[in-house]
Amino acid sequence: MSNHAFIPRFRDGYGGARNVRPEVIYEELQKLEERGEITAQRVVDAARPEDAPMHHEFEWNDAVAGEKYRLGQARQVIRSIVIVKEPESSTEPKELVSAYVHVPSRNPYNEGSYASLAVISEDVDKWQRMLREIFRRIESAEASLHEVLRFAKEHKPESVVAQLSVAHEGLHMLREALEGLQDAA
Repeated sequence: MSNHAFIPRFRDGYGGARNVRPEVIYEELQKLEERGEITAQRVVDAARPEDAPMHHEFEWNDAVAGEKYRLGQARQVIRSIVIVKEPESSTEPKELVSAYVHVPSRNPYNEGSYASLAVISEDVDKWQRMLREIFRRIESAEASLHEVLRFAKEHKPESVVAQLSVAHEGLHMLREALEGLQDAA
């Protein structure tokens, strides 16, 4: 039995208001997930009452920001929470995992939702949609890196081209591994 502590924290680089402790945000997101899918709109609606725990993480002055801005803030808040697994010894590294990840909608005109990996792992459809989204991002990164590599071959030293080639091959291998995972899941 492990005595690891799992602690909600803000992701490094989170540029939000930080007016609300990450533990409180995590608890509120858990409550939303217990009652359905987590969407940016549901987070904004839950935070709208002035006494709501997440209220002060949002800009409510309509002269400064409108509803679309708040939806962007909600997406940022959701993605900002990571769970830190504290190591049992000083030689073990801390482990970070996103508390909630994006699950694309079945309907391409909807933005999708967010869910914990525990929930996603129990739902084959959400699992497949999450993997397809990851696969799409890797394909996009691979295509972008290919363009940079083509440019570098003409304009950069061989050492840079070699490093870019290794990175491109790594993305290619990652994409192939995910293709197999998509078929297996």
